[in-house]
Parts: sequence; C-alpha cells; structure tokens
Amino acid sequence: MAAAIPNDSFEALFAPLPPAVDPLEAMVPPPPVDVPTVEDALTLLVEMQAVQLAGLEAAIRDMRQTHLRVLAMMAKVQEAKSS
Repeated sequence: MAAAIPNDSFEALFAPLPPAVDPLEAMVPPPPVDVPTVEDALTLLVEMQAVQLAGLEAAIRDMRQTHLRVLAMMAKVQEAKSS
C-alpha cells in the first residue's frame, strides 16, 4: 500500500512559483572603479615631464663637465706643442 502524502506537502509541490527575476537585475553591481579624470591625466603628464626635464638637466650638466674637461685637455696639448 502506498504511503499517503499529507495534503499540505501536496499543495506546496504545486504552489505557484514566485515571479521570475531578471538575471541582469539580480546581479550585484561591481565595485566602483576609480576612473581617472582629465585633471588626473594632466597631473600625471606634468609629473612625467618633470622627471624627463630633471633627466635632461642632469645630462646637460654632464655634457658641460665633459666639454670643460675636453677644453682643458686641448689647452694642455696646445701648451705641450708650443713648448
């Protein structure tokens, strides 16, 4: 003999389903992303140019020092030739 199914569980099996949820609405939004602004981009550009400028200034100083050394050596060579 088959076991009797209680009436309340039978009704629960065939109860109407809850309204469907749109999967796109059910998604959790992603965390906010720090979107750079034009001001951020300009600040970064200015910082990069400052670093490049510092590098160029150092290179110019090195070239000046080298040029002065070369001039000093040329003067010594001229002095040695003339004596």
